Amino acid sequence: MTAFQHLRLHNPIVAHIMRAGGTAEDCAVALAVQIDRLVDRLTTLEGISPRRIKLPDGRVMVWRCPDELVSETDMSN
Repeated sequence: MTAFQHLRLHNPIVAHIMRAGGTAEDCAVALAVQIDRLVDRLTTLEGISPRRIKLPDGRVMVWRCPDELVSETDMSN
């Protein structure tokens, strides 16, 4: 089984495009767009995650993101 055949069977994006009559190029474009979205999301999440920063003088600071960057989930129902 080729790598592309494996993707046709196991990757929902590729499978959907191929069932709709798309080409391998259509799959490549769709996967590239998906990767770009995931990179943007990862960059955002890394930007709001707390981290320790060790300063040259040995002190350690903990950076926490501003409250407006933290998403809100409504659990009231």
